[in-house]
Amino acid sequence: MKKALLLTAGFLLSFASSSWATIIELDMTSLPSAQGWTYETGNPAVPETTIFSADGTYLNMNSMGQGSYPTAAWFTYNLYSGIDFARPYEIRSTARINAAEGDTVYYLYSETSDRWVNIITYPGSIFAVDQGTIYTGNMMGDFHDYRLVVNPGSGFSFYLDNSFIYSGPLYDRPSFPNHVGFGDGSGHPNTNANVDFAAFSVSQPIPEPSTFLVWSLLAGLGIGYGWYRRKR
Repeated sequence: MKKALLLTAGFLLSFASSSWATIIELDMTSLPSAQGWTYETGNPAVPETTIFSADGTYLNMNSMGQGSYPTAAWFTYNLYSGIDFARPYEIRSTARINAAEGDTVYYLYSETSDRWVNIITYPGSIFAVDQGTIYTGNMMGDFHDYRLVVNPGSGFSFYLDNSFIYSGPLYDRPSFPNHVGFGDGSGHPNTNANVDFAAFSVSQPIPEPSTFLVWSLLAGLGIGYGWYRRKR
């Protein structure tokens, strides 16, 4: 009886799964601000349409010549809703760096009320804030796929072109509202870029409907086995 139950449980578990479902995906026919994202800029503020444009194929960010010394400007898109920040989520971006001035090209980041991860792309490397250089190689001229997987309360993993690059802890960042974002967030003078984004999305694991049925059946098996043992 016990062996039969174990075999049945193993068979049912093989059907229990979850999938990553895209919950937010940028449409390249309009600016992100028309799709629920918040454009943020400062020191000095620069109009969104001066930095970003959408042509139906790419979202282009061109901050070249902005924020010249001694001023420092930033131009980012942040998303504050539509994500359950208490559960794992992943940010995906396909981007090509056409030109750059200075060292910082563009940012991909996630910030919550008390933790953050910030991935910075340079012309010749990728850097994780508070953790150091995590990749060295030419980042100019070609499209690359960026994937940042965030596990709240534990850490993050970063992938480049479908290859694992680095994992590390989330760092303290108090007093910030939950959000994900991207753009030229350097806040430093003469660190600008021209970047084409071909895709940008946020996904979270969604349990398959069958998963709930499977776990219900497993619970029933457990109850049935307990009754069987008592009857013996």
